[in-house]
Amino acid sequence: MYYICCKIGSTTERSGSGHARATDHLFVNHAPAVMALSNSNTASALYATSFAVLEHNPSLMTVKDSQSCYVYANRQAREHLKLNFGNGLSVTDSDIFDELTAARAVRNDRKALDTSGSVEYTGELCLVDGTRFPAHVVKSVITGPGGLPYVVTAIYNQSELKLARQAAQDAERRFELLVESAPYGVMRLHRGVVTYANEQAARLMGFDSAQALAGVSYFDLLSDQSRSVEEALGGSAEQVPLIEGFHEREFLRRDGTILETEVFKKVIPHEGEFATLVHFSDIAERKQTHLRLEAIARRDALTGLPNRHHIQEAASIMLQQSSALSQPAALVFIDLDHFKRINDTHGHSSGDALIQLVAERLAKVLRRADAIGRLGGDEFVVLLEDTSRAVCERVVHRILDALRTPFVVDGVEMFSGASLGVAMYPEAGGTVEELLQAADTAMYRAKGDGRFTYRFFEPEMNASAQRNLWLDTNLRRGLAQQQFQLYYQPKVRTETSETVGFEALVRWIHPERGLITPNDFIPFAEESGLIVAIGDWVVEAACAQLAQWAAQGIELPIAINLSAKQLRRSGVVTVIDEAIRRHGIAANLLELELTESAFIEDEQTAHQLLSELKALGCKLYLDDFGTGYSSLSQLSRLSLDAFKIDRSFVSRMTSDERAAALVESMAHIARALKFEMVAEGVETQEQLAQLRAIGCDVIQGYLFARPMPAEQVPTFLAKTNAQTAPILTFA
Repeated sequence: MYYICCKIGSTTERSGSGHARATDHLFVNHAPAVMALSNSNTASALYATSFAVLEHNPSLMTVKDSQSCYVYANRQAREHLKLNFGNGLSVTDSDIFDELTAARAVRNDRKALDTSGSVEYTGELCLVDGTRFPAHVVKSVITGPGGLPYVVTAIYNQSELKLARQAAQDAERRFELLVESAPYGVMRLHRGVVTYANEQAARLMGFDSAQALAGVSYFDLLSDQSRSVEEALGGSAEQVPLIEGFHEREFLRRDGTILETEVFKKVIPHEGEFATLVHFSDIAERKQTHLRLEAIARRDALTGLPNRHHIQEAASIMLQQSSALSQPAALVFIDLDHFKRINDTHGHSSGDALIQLVAERLAKVLRRADAIGRLGGDEFVVLLEDTSRAVCERVVHRILDALRTPFVVDGVEMFSGASLGVAMYPEAGGTVEELLQAADTAMYRAKGDGRFTYRFFEPEMNASAQRNLWLDTNLRRGLAQQQFQLYYQPKVRTETSETVGFEALVRWIHPERGLITPNDFIPFAEESGLIVAIGDWVVEAACAQLAQWAAQGIELPIAINLSAKQLRRSGVVTVIDEAIRRHGIAANLLELELTESAFIEDEQTAHQLLSELKALGCKLYLDDFGTGYSSLSQLSRLSLDAFKIDRSFVSRMTSDERAAALVESMAHIARALKFEMVAEGVETQEQLAQLRAIGCDVIQGYLFARPMPAEQVPTFLAKTNAQTAPILTFA
């Protein structure tokens, strides 16, 4: 038979005396069943476990045979008692302690062996080197292999116990100090009952003191709802379930009111057992703040209406209900007309005030079941549940009628019409995104049809929307990739047919679609605002061409058309001035054509702008005269040099007496105001003859020459043997 020894994985034979030899090191196990095991895998496993328990025990653990010879000492005992088994001799108490201590140890060993029980005593132990320490000693007898008795001694160093106890007390005081100053409630639970609570916990729960909470069941503090939640998680009155992270629970205050809290639980060691530490804080105010913030997040700050996110959520719910009940619904997209003009003219504060007034007026004309929200800017959305097309039209008419009456902002009357697009569910789409897109498309159709009206979405509108999307993408790419080119049409003196200038026409040379004329992209550019970027490119290209012609000896002016949007943008004078200076051209070689719409909105601003452009040295033309709404009194006050008769009048001169009379009247006005008169679109000899007869100064049209690229101009001039100049327009 082999027996387990302290050296893991090794065995040793018993000595003839029946005792394990000291040189075999430490006899390990104090459990008889284990000590009797044979050299098997099970024995090895149990041996390793027992050895680990003894070795890491904080007490001084030793095992002696019946002769009081040491056969084992754990790590703590070896270090504190300074045991050394390396000399091959048996170690006894006399080798470790002084005479008195050793005698007492042997005497108590014998007492334990004689009674086969336990012996305890407390006193001071003194080592042979004079080291002393107070100790509590416990001796027990176990039966080893062959029925031999062994004495297991546990020595508890009372000085270390005192230090440990003091440390525990200090830790407890630090814990209490920490939790008493905490801004949240803290409770310690043992088997589901409160054993400690800080004062904040008592205040939150409505108790007079923290001591009043002691002994109260945690489950009794919970509301019925929260108790059900804890029970569903496996909790009971004696077992509080642990949940990772923070979670919300409702406590019942002592007065019966509900306390909404956020709770965090953690298991901690306490007095040799485990306790549950519960942190909780009042979140009622935080929840109210959250609700307020959520309301703010869902409401438009300016109007108080549902914002984009909120109205889209409402639209989604409306569609779900409409689908479930097989009911029609509608989404109306509202975009105010010319709102930017109001912002630019009266300022953004006035624009904001107008938006608020519009929102109030729209809300008043809707049905109780309808919903309205602001998407942003000057865009609104109205949701109409369970509505037919006819009912929807009546609502739309009420919206338009409500906007006919002027608004008064800071004592100033303002008019704001709107263009409306209507998308019916399910015909126009099955999702919120599809309905918004369809209504937006219909709204742009309403704007294109004259504004201040409405249009229902029709499938064919998608083609127009796709075309506009293509234009938007490709125009931007075209500007970046220099796909635009200027063509030049001669302007000639009516009496002599001498070329006196060129009107420059912008062309788009698309890499896939080839030449695209202005009629195919300028209207969209005007609507989208891209006309400003195109106009800036035209200014630069025309100035560069003038510089190139000047180097070739051609000094003839080029006229460029400035759109109303360009003129309304601040900095247009600077753009032109910098281009003139950058290319080193004479300013009088650049002529500027402006439409009537640029002047009728704000005459004072127009006067200032014309004065600044005139100061550059440029010649100013009023383009398409007769097609706008400018008055004669306005014309007399504007710093203009010439005006151009629109081609629509010229084309009808020979067949319409009224048109001929109007053109003749325009010629008289030009002479009276000392303006030069230019007629465009001249294509027949009859038109030329009539224009000569009424004294028109300059003409241009296919009768003389079609627009041509810049490289053909020198050849054209050589053939006509004249020096003239170009004019740029978007016609």
